[in-house]
Amino acid sequence: MGRKDPAEYARLNDAQKALDNAKANYASRIKTAEKAVKSTQKVHDKAVDNAQKKLAAEKNHFAEEIADFDSIVLYCDHLNYQGYTLPLDPSVTVDLTEQAQENQTISSAENTEDVDNDETDEPSLLNLSIYGVGSRICLTITADRYKEAESFLQKVLDYSEAAPETVAQHQRNLDILQCALQEAIDNTHDIDHAKEYLTSVKKDTSSIQIAQAHLQDVRNQTPHQLVKAYDSKKIRKKILTWLIFIVIIAVIIAALILWITRALR
Repeated sequence: MGRKDPAEYARLNDAQKALDNAKANYASRIKTAEKAVKSTQKVHDKAVDNAQKKLAAEKNHFAEEIADFDSIVLYCDHLNYQGYTLPLDPSVTVDLTEQAQENQTISSAENTEDVDNDETDEPSLLNLSIYGVGSRICLTITADRYKEAESFLQKVLDYSEAAPETVAQHQRNLDILQCALQEAIDNTHDIDHAKEYLTSVKKDTSSIQIAQAHLQDVRNQTPHQLVKAYDSKKIRKKILTWLIFIVIIAVIIAALILWITRALR
């Protein structure tokens, strides 16, 4: 049978384990508190991201193309014709009339060009005009597109009539969503609380201090020679553990080298 350790060793072991447990619990509490900070930060960032997406969605929806006819594109609050913008409001009017065959005129918001037609078999043409305050869009189309043009012009009138309320509602939505975004950004209460708790956890080392004091008391109450022998035994145990670990690693490396060597033959 091996020689039995002195009873004092058990007291030293218990005191050392108590200190190790106190340190482990302290580290665990810090880790948990740090996770709480990361979690609350993640929730905050997600709330901000969602608010930003809603704001962007409102802007994108308002800027979406509603309909188009040739080069005229209809939006909620304006028409775009080859880079020219005609704002929409209830004063907008439209006109779709047949053009005289002998002198067809193709017009745009920027220029007017006369075209003489000598042929008599040309299809009849229509003048499409949209008038706004101090601006207009005009173009010539073939008569077979009458229904298509009429449908588009009706949409222009409908959106022109609704434009003031549409713009006002859009602005109200923007104000609400911008306010919600700012609130999401400013709402750091949970993060602040989690950080404060983490700080308090880091500061609270009382359990470690108590365990350290108890260990020191046990060492002071134990004969010096026994304490010295106990410390030497612990050191030898640690060295033995490391040696075993190194041997295991060496065996694994040797086995891998042998396996690779055989595989390459």
